[in-house]
Amino acid sequence: SAALGREVAWNSNVGVPFGQVLKANGSPLTGIVDITTAKNSAFALDNQGIIWAWGNNSGGRLGLGDAQYRTFATPISSVTGFTRLSPGRSAALRSNGSLWQWGGSFFNYEPQRVADFTLLRDVAGAFAVGADGRVWWWGYYSGGEAPTTPQPVRPELGSDGSQLVLP
Repeated sequence: SAALGREVAWNSNVGVPFGQVLKANGSPLTGIVDITTAKNSAFALDNQGIIWAWGNNSGGRLGLGDAQYRTFATPISSVTGFTRLSPGRSAALRSNGSLWQWGGSFFNYEPQRVADFTLLRDVAGAFAVGADGRVWWWGYYSGGEAPTTPQPVRPELGSDGSQLVLP
């Protein structure tokens, strides 16, 4: 397994040694500072704030403007300045604290800003932490539908007193 900042650790590129992900021009993907996977797709964030995507692109989950499978790492759109990828989801934070998402039924084939949602400091799945420490959620989760516009999480204890549930 390669360390972040060098080569990414897995690929599906036929004839390419394991441990390298290549760009379409044949050069290895390097300078990686964050990486995640979601539904047979992979996303890597480089040290220039550019998101690279490859793998399964059904539903436009790679954010490349189409639904074509990608064997090689391809940069996502002209939007740059990203600082953090959301683990297991097609979403990322930009340096201004804005949240962006792409693919799936709620969002288009290309990255779009999620509502007028800024000043975030972290993101994980369908949850984000605001600069004020509040937790927000949006989109789809396995328990059902969540709002497409971010809503604050108002945690409550489950009926057994031990489970945290979403409103």
